[in-house]
Amino acid sequence: MQNTQNPDNLNVCVQRKLGLASSISMTLSAIIGAGIFISPKGTLKYSGSVGMSLVIWGLSGLISMIGAMCFIELGTSIPFSGSKYTYLLICFGELPAFLYLWSYIVILAPVFNVVLSLTFANYIIELFFPNCAVPPGAVRLLASLPICLLTYVNCRKVHWATRVQGIFTSTKILALTIIIVAGAYHLYSGNTQNFNDAFHETTKNPSNMVLGFYHGLYAFAGWDFINHVTEELKNPSVNLPRNIYISLSLVTVIYVLANVAYLAVLTPTEILTSNAVAVSFGEKIFGMMFSAIMSLFVVLSTFGTMNCRIYRSSRLFFAAAKEGHLPNLLAMVHVKYLTPVPSIIFAVNLFFPVTYLLVSGFLIIFSLFADLWEPLMGIAVVASGVPIYMVAVIWRNKLNFYDKAFTGKSGKVGTYLIGTHLFEFDSLPKYFKITMIYNEKPSDSHWILGYSRFEFVYPRRSGAKAEETRGSSLP
Repeated sequence: MQNTQNPDNLNVCVQRKLGLASSISMTLSAIIGAGIFISPKGTLKYSGSVGMSLVIWGLSGLISMIGAMCFIELGTSIPFSGSKYTYLLICFGELPAFLYLWSYIVILAPVFNVVLSLTFANYIIELFFPNCAVPPGAVRLLASLPICLLTYVNCRKVHWATRVQGIFTSTKILALTIIIVAGAYHLYSGNTQNFNDAFHETTKNPSNMVLGFYHGLYAFAGWDFINHVTEELKNPSVNLPRNIYISLSLVTVIYVLANVAYLAVLTPTEILTSNAVAVSFGEKIFGMMFSAIMSLFVVLSTFGTMNCRIYRSSRLFFAAAKEGHLPNLLAMVHVKYLTPVPSIIFAVNLFFPVTYLLVSGFLIIFSLFADLWEPLMGIAVVASGVPIYMVAVIWRNKLNFYDKAFTGKSGKVGTYLIGTHLFEFDSLPKYFKITMIYNEKPSDSHWILGYSRFEFVYPRRSGAKAEETRGSSLP
């Protein structure tokens, strides 16, 4: 056997390519979605007054910062990608981590991707059919375009994904800056009538107040983005805290000022009845032409948010596959692009439009009083992961159907290798290959079956470099 490649070039693993600026850009885009442009009215609806709605926005940012500080501690103490999944796995064991993964795969990831892609398609088509009903077939067809395009970008290079994100984050900030400046001008011009007696009619119903906070906190969802990609962040012990502090502080200020701007131009009734608040805002100030521009900003915002969610979801599935909670194929990286291609493709193709429920701490307790059925459905979906966990993870001695299907035998192929080496054997048909990399502990080593045409390999966790050797003496 002889080396066919320089070992120094075989550092097959995801690399630390996210700096502070690029990570802040992606975190901002993960938090700031289309919601602040379309329907930032949940807090106003349930709080009952203008003043209390603004207080809820500010407190939601503060509560999110408190939670983010906990994740700073976890992220710097446990420097692995995967965020909540990884922390649950290390702190509480496999079952809670798997149930979180199950709910994310079945509900969270597909629902978010579907909603964002459909929003993207709707607002683009409305630009061309301003006074007509939007053709549903065209919406569904166009909705697949951003998903396919962003999947390709994320599969090729991390740098491409971060560059795309930087552009679209700048677009979001520009749009919100225009809204804030226009609102400030209206306030300066004396349009302060909506802020007179700002706390009048504030709700005294605790359930409504909780629902107001629910909508406010939901708007800040995504602040843990950087914890999903810790292993790709440069100097995480320094940049992770800076990222979260800067990102959440900026978003809190932007959200509060944007809502002040909306209320400076639109009445509370206009906000509550509008289908797209930012579009109504632009139309009232600048006319129909600017409302079309705001629709375009919504399109660009959803595109940037989709990019973040595809990037984040793939890293979660990548981390889960390395632990054996998802097929090992999803833990492979491309040897040329150093991106987790299988997990990226897996992340965007799971579309299950089912009932969605965001379970978050104390809010679920109050939601039981409003509607018992929805929380029970959410619990049922999470609990449905238990039998899957028993079969897929606990039952480790089940037949190896993959080996049996591809080699005509059951059981492991070849023998385990002790050492930090990557070996390839050509004993299988030419369109398959088997790779194995020592994974710190001999008992944790894995045989991986992959397609050689894609050149996927299983990434090492150790820092040692791998060598590649071909078994040329084998048929």
